[in-house]
Formats: sequence, structure tokens, C-alpha cells
Amino acid sequence: MDKVLVIGVGNPYRGDDGVGVAVIDRLRDQDHPDIEVCEESGESVALISRWADRQFVIMVDAVTSGAAPGTIARIECSEGSWQVGPRTGAASTHGLGVADAVELGTVLERLPERLLIFGIEAGAVENGHGLTDPVAAVVDEVVQAIIDEAEASVTPA
Repeated sequence: MDKVLVIGVGNPYRGDDGVGVAVIDRLRDQDHPDIEVCEESGESVALISRWADRQFVIMVDAVTSGAAPGTIARIECSEGSWQVGPRTGAASTHGLGVADAVELGTVLERLPERLLIFGIEAGAVENGHGLTDPVAAVVDEVVQAIIDEAEASVTPA
């Protein structure tokens, strides 16, 4: 299996919207052999281009669903169908960029074999650098969840 591609979506100059980039920075420090990382702004065509022909892609993005800041939503997407856990209604802070990318990828038959999204509830997305405390507090948890997913995907069953 190819390395797992992890895409951090967001803008580190808009507060908690930078959580995807913060996770990518932490993963770069880990230098895990089964993980490849990159950053994207959330634009649909760029996301589809990044995940084209990939087996397993994980995206990390800030979301706004009304949950408490720092809440983590784990969203599986299979053949364009969202499988959202108990916290529904998670929407990217980039409008519909990620959702549009999944929908367009489905229509174009350009989704990866497996797509997993970690949405982290944002507290503040105003201009400014740095994450709020509740969001910063879950970065390591999301990094570990990504490492666990990557290792499980390369371990023979």
C-alpha cells in the first residue's frame, strides 16, 4: 500500500482555522514512514488533484457545527457518502470547499479508495495567528489518531 496522504486544510493566520496546518506540522516532526503530509487551503480542485490515484487519504480541517471548541468529529467518506458519527452538521470553516471536493470527486470518479476526515470544532477563526486553548489541546490526540489509522492500514489483516 502507498503511504497514507494526510492533507491539512486551513489558514494558520485565521486562528483555529489553522488547526489542519498545526496537525501537519506535528506530523512532520514525527517523520512517520507510512505517512506523507501536505497543506491545502481547501479549494476543491486542488484537493482533488492532491488525492488523485491515492488509496488512503486523511484530511484535517477546522469545522463549525455548534459543538464545543476542540470537539473532534471523525467522518468517513465512502463513494461520496458522508458517514458522520454522533456529531452531525460539521461544516468546514472554508464554506463548502471540502464538501464540494468530495461531491465533485464522486461525480468525476476521482475519490481516493478511502477518505477519512478529522474535523476539529473551531472556537475562533478571526484574523490572528495561533490556536485557542481548547483546539490546541486536541492536536496531539488527532496526530496520534492519524498515526494509528496509518499503521492499521499497512498492517496485514
